[in-house]
Amino acid sequence: MSNSDENLQTSLDRADDFESLRLLDVDQVCRLFRIKKSWVYDAVEAGTLPVIRLGRQLRFREPELVAFLADATTGGFKKSESVPGRGS
Repeated sequence: MSNSDENLQTSLDRADDFESLRLLDVDQVCRLFRIKKSWVYDAVEAGTLPVIRLGRQLRFREPELVAFLADATTGGFKKSESVPGRGS
């Protein structure tokens, strides 16, 4: 493979990496989470929602949003816990 072919392949590999890196804007996050913009801005300001700042624009990575939701999930019962009102 020639040097120019290797460079082309490297560029194509990088393009594939960037394709998998889908960035969402604030409106898309609001639709996805079904929340108001003010909540997103408050969470970004508090540092609880991971964000990429591109100038004045805010962008969010899908995998980081999934991780945020997983960390924010509460509730549920462990097998050893009893359900309230049902006894042990």
